[in-house]
Amino acid sequence: MNLLMCLSLPLALLVTVLWMVMSLYADYLAAQNYRARQQSGTTPQRSVVRGGTLPQWDDWQWYGVGAIVLLVSAAIGLINFWLLLIVSIIGLLVFGAMLVTNYQETERVVTEAAQLQESRQHYAPYTAVSSPPMPGISLYGIKGEYAGQTLALTSDNMIGRSHKCHIRLVEPHVSKRHARIIYSQGNWFIQDQNSRAGTFVDGLLVTAQQLRPKSKIRICNTEFEFNIG
Repeated sequence: MNLLMCLSLPLALLVTVLWMVMSLYADYLAAQNYRARQQSGTTPQRSVVRGGTLPQWDDWQWYGVGAIVLLVSAAIGLINFWLLLIVSIIGLLVFGAMLVTNYQETERVVTEAAQLQESRQHYAPYTAVSSPPMPGISLYGIKGEYAGQTLALTSDNMIGRSHKCHIRLVEPHVSKRHARIIYSQGNWFIQDQNSRAGTFVDGLLVTAQQLRPKSKIRICNTEFEFNIG
């Protein structure tokens, strides 16, 4: 029994060290995710990665929790070594699973940012010349003047207040050329045209963003759903 109690403190220290190492890795993932979102034009959020499966804490909060982990682990170890071992394993497995999820999310964001940067290099200058509609590609009006309507998209679509836009929005705060939806390198993107009111995709203010099926696009009081097929 005395031997097990002697082992409790080293185990508590080991658990705390592992917690801090995993927290540092979470910081690394957060930094990678933040830079990728800046690159892609999506408005970065504070503690981007931790906003997914991990708490939105600052560094000092994580270190504070690390100190609490040490104290709680030591207290449990004084009561029962095997209980400390079980609680430690479960806690580290749960935290590790969260890190795996965040790693996968970061990889997705970084990959999309790279695709978006590559696609921007291939954007052709916009012209008002109409091109044939792309089969199965459309915007469905959810809110605003196009509510309930399905609008077919071409490979290059300008949205705005101007008569030359493919999709015209007659709203006072909509810019003449507000946003552009374009097909490039096998993917669909929306690019804000330095508008006054901004362009939102799935609730996030963006300058450029890859579109997925069912993506929600909001421009002022008008909202669309992007559909493929």
